Amino acid sequence: MTMIPQPYFSLLLAVALFLTAPLNGQSPTYISGQVLISLRPGLSPEKLVVRGETALAKPLIIKEMVSTMLNIWLLETVADDAGEKPLLEWLRKQPEVRMAQLNHRLTFRGGPPNGLLPNDPLIGQQWHYVNYGNNGGLFDADLDAEQAWEYTTGGLSAAGDTIVVAVIDGGVDFQHPDLAANAWFNREEIPNDGLDNDDNGYIDDFRGWNVNAYNDNITGQTTGHGTPVCGILGARGNNGLGVSGVNWQVKIMFIAGTNAGGMEGTEAAILSAYSYILTARQRYNTSNGQHGAFVTAVNCSWGIDYGKPADSPLWCAAFDTLGMAGILSVAATANLDLNIDVDGDMPTACTSNYLVTVTSLQRNDQKASLAAWGPEGIDLGAYGQQVYTLGAGNTYGTYSGTSFAAPQVAGAIGLLYSMPCGNLVAIAKNDPSTAALWAKSLVLGSTTPNLSLMGSIKTGGRLNLYNLLKDYNDLCNPCPAPFSLTAQVNDVAASLSWAQIPDYQTFNLQYRLLGQSAWVIHTDVTSPFILPVSTVCQPYEFSLQAYCQSGQASAWSEPVTFNSAGCCLPPTPVTLGSAGTTFLTLHWPASSPVGSWAVRYRVVGSSAAWLEMPTLLNTITLLNLNTCTSYEVQIKSQCNGVYTAYSSLFKFTTAGCGSCTQVPYCTANASLSSGEWIDTVSIGNWEQISGAGGGGYQNFTDDQFIALKVHPLDTLPVTISPGFFGVTNKEFFRIYVDFNADGDFDDPGEKAFDPGYATHLNITGFFKTPNFTYAGFTRMRVLMKAKNSTNGPPEPCESFDFGQIEDYCVLLDPTSATGNLPEPAGQLKVFPRPANASVTLEWPEADGQQANLQVWNMAGQLVWSQAVTGAQHQTHIQILDWKAGMYRVSLQTERGVWQAKILKL
Repeated sequence: MTMIPQPYFSLLLAVALFLTAPLNGQSPTYISGQVLISLRPGLSPEKLVVRGETALAKPLIIKEMVSTMLNIWLLETVADDAGEKPLLEWLRKQPEVRMAQLNHRLTFRGGPPNGLLPNDPLIGQQWHYVNYGNNGGLFDADLDAEQAWEYTTGGLSAAGDTIVVAVIDGGVDFQHPDLAANAWFNREEIPNDGLDNDDNGYIDDFRGWNVNAYNDNITGQTTGHGTPVCGILGARGNNGLGVSGVNWQVKIMFIAGTNAGGMEGTEAAILSAYSYILTARQRYNTSNGQHGAFVTAVNCSWGIDYGKPADSPLWCAAFDTLGMAGILSVAATANLDLNIDVDGDMPTACTSNYLVTVTSLQRNDQKASLAAWGPEGIDLGAYGQQVYTLGAGNTYGTYSGTSFAAPQVAGAIGLLYSMPCGNLVAIAKNDPSTAALWAKSLVLGSTTPNLSLMGSIKTGGRLNLYNLLKDYNDLCNPCPAPFSLTAQVNDVAASLSWAQIPDYQTFNLQYRLLGQSAWVIHTDVTSPFILPVSTVCQPYEFSLQAYCQSGQASAWSEPVTFNSAGCCLPPTPVTLGSAGTTFLTLHWPASSPVGSWAVRYRVVGSSAAWLEMPTLLNTITLLNLNTCTSYEVQIKSQCNGVYTAYSSLFKFTTAGCGSCTQVPYCTANASLSSGEWIDTVSIGNWEQISGAGGGGYQNFTDDQFIALKVHPLDTLPVTISPGFFGVTNKEFFRIYVDFNADGDFDDPGEKAFDPGYATHLNITGFFKTPNFTYAGFTRMRVLMKAKNSTNGPPEPCESFDFGQIEDYCVLLDPTSATGNLPEPAGQLKVFPRPANASVTLEWPEADGQQANLQVWNMAGQLVWSQAVTGAQHQTHIQILDWKAGMYRVSLQTERGVWQAKILKL
């Protein structure tokens, strides 16, 4: 391996590009033509983009939604001499825009290793734990780790929670034997089944998440930086192998945040990574630890040299959002000798209370010569120069840079939560943001003073693991108040429960009707406590007091309220008992004093009248339903002859969707689709206009309304239109259909369209079906792949760089090989397109036939319909009140179906 002296470079997450900036603070490098915006909650940028194109006289497209956190979107425009400043100035004046900024490039905060050593299990090489003063070191210039580990070595909290620290980086080698045991897995997810099993918004995120590949390939593009960062934070300790991390047993949630195809990272990718972490902790918080992950900190060992918080308001705001959920962000500062308060740095110049910023020290306890500082911006130091840890590929070596100081602090926060004292965890379960702030104050308040940092950073000191854990232990209330109180109510009693930690010996419980002054007290109770409740539909509150091993009594916990049974309420939840092709059996909980119920249902999105059925039982079977169709259901309760309001909507789908959605198919993806995409696919009279966006893979299989229907031995005209942004490329096209519904595209005849050449124009030809016998829905895959000097047409399970893949459902009808109805002549036309107030639909004369004209939104909801007769061939629709977006319009006649799209501004 080539040796590179350290520290001379700041390794970009980009293709071998190294950023330099003068000390006068020139603008940081960013992605030309891209901006990030935060919109008001619930809004999307379609209307904004249309206005922007008019105001700026240049194209503006929605590249992707980056993060649900702060409702962040990435927009893209043509790069020109004017730059992005006019666009930013215009965006910041728009009423729906909260913040707008450039999409900056990031740099790793560490250089390449300056040498690799043999794979020997020598913790003595890790001088930052115990420094004996050899090799130019200073005696006791270390973390005092050996003393800290007498308190805890990580693992579980006092309440039994698995402690997780997140790392966002380029990639990680979790196959390393000294790291594998500490890898976090999403145990609620079934790997590689193509489903979002835990309903967290991410499909197959078993090992974590790759924000660019949209899968759990956390190996990413490079593991040379992320692996040692994870090793310093949490290499498995006391396992007889190699080295140890600060935290011996922590679980590391890894999010690959670099762009596929290179080593570059952007703010968009990082904000998306934060969103994944936030979702995991929020699910943990709202489910009382039953779902998600107890993420206590996230490590950020990358940034923007000379970056200004004013240029990156979304990034700074993200730290506050994470902190409110209980997550501290730990960030490495720049590998430059500069004052970030004057010259800037991102993210360490942000001022969030939930951000901990770290600079780097050497083994002689002096600040590293190329490590930034700032009396206001940098919190503390840690050892980042020539630290020894594991590397990718089952290796070990020495690494330098602030990148390797920050994970010591992140690992220390995880250690803090693993202390036997339950105070911090109790607060985290009831007020997670307060717990995060306390954890930060403990870290900063326990530093060891350091002469080289005095006056140049906030604390003037460096991380000390022993001081941190000892200070917390000294402050620990030997008997914290009970936490995680819950109540489950039935007709005769309430089951009251709470969390248990080892210190708790016995409990007292008090309860009362809400508003009364006197408490009823029960002593020496256990969880769960069954409390008989005689009053009907009344609000109660209860709290608990614990006695601990020390003999001390805790304070009473904050009261928790609940209603006794007997309230006449709509039932919830409504669950699916069984689903057939034409029926649904539903169940819901029965409770007194409900005597009966009424159920109403209809097709999801339909404007038709509800069908309503009364029932005396808390179950019902809905009959004569459509196959593979989603229905919305509401139920109301009747008490003493009076009905409640209807419940919220519950949605269920009948069976019969076949292999299209019920069989896991192989994955395929184009990693770079922003410049070229599948714009339109037409087969016979079926047309799907998907347009730009959606990334390298778009899945339309959840919309059965747009399914193509085919018969055996069909030969249908096909046209695929590519879309381009900027440079046009020649593209290969193919269409595969799983005609025997066996979950693959490998059988003879399943390549339904293959023109055999590449073009930058619309491709035309014929879509041919074999003499199939399967009846029902199956999967169709449309592929577009950019041609280069060496590659060939796309395979159905291939992932490639440039292009796009789209999946659809196809309805196979084997009843007639030759009895297809003649294709309707002509086409359905829509103008203007796009439209704002009204739109005109025009089609060939219907030859006296009865026909039905319908418009659906992209969620599959029917928004407008009209019957047409005789020679009528045109109609006008008022769309001023419609939401902006794409709509599908279809005209069904006895001869076939015409389809087109309406684009509403």
